[in-house]
Amino acid sequence: MFKKTKSVVSIIYTFIRFFFIKLIRWKGFSYSPIERFSPRTMVNLYKKGRLELGKGVRVHSGVRLSITPRAEMKIGDNTAINYNCIFVARKRIVIGRDVTFGPNVVVYDHDHDFRRSKTMNGGKFDDKEIIIGNNVWIGANAIILKGSVIGDNAVIAAGTVVRGTVDADSVAYNKKELCIKHYDR
Repeated sequence: MFKKTKSVVSIIYTFIRFFFIKLIRWKGFSYSPIERFSPRTMVNLYKKGRLELGKGVRVHSGVRLSITPRAEMKIGDNTAINYNCIFVARKRIVIGRDVTFGPNVVVYDHDHDFRRSKTMNGGKFDDKEIIIGNNVWIGANAIILKGSVIGDNAVIAAGTVVRGTVDADSVAYNKKELCIKHYDR
């Protein structure tokens, strides 16, 4: 009973919240009337940015969605985003239908380009779109970097760093080993 009540409250809260975002960002924001976003989800939709949500998108607490000016983020139907994930679009992030994100997943469509500025935090970026197919599962603590394309029905193992193409119907993982190098004092 408590779980159903919590879901209904979440849907009502999201509806009201999205109504006000829609008033402010009008053409830059589209969504289905029934979405479930935790009240502790941060949505930063900057002027001239675009966020498009499919039907039945579920987002847990601690998630941050940031869409910079002239950037675009599309999230497909029935996508579930677990706790504390971060999505930052400077260009374009497209997520298909029925995608599941584990907790603490990070998706960035850009890198800091420290070579083009005089300081490390000079504000220069190199960006390339990210496309995630349908029915993809992305495990906890995975990192999806700029220019990545993940095919339909792919599985990204927990802790995997993805940069490039992951074929459809495949499992992607990083082989990890602990390396220790001693240094002189």
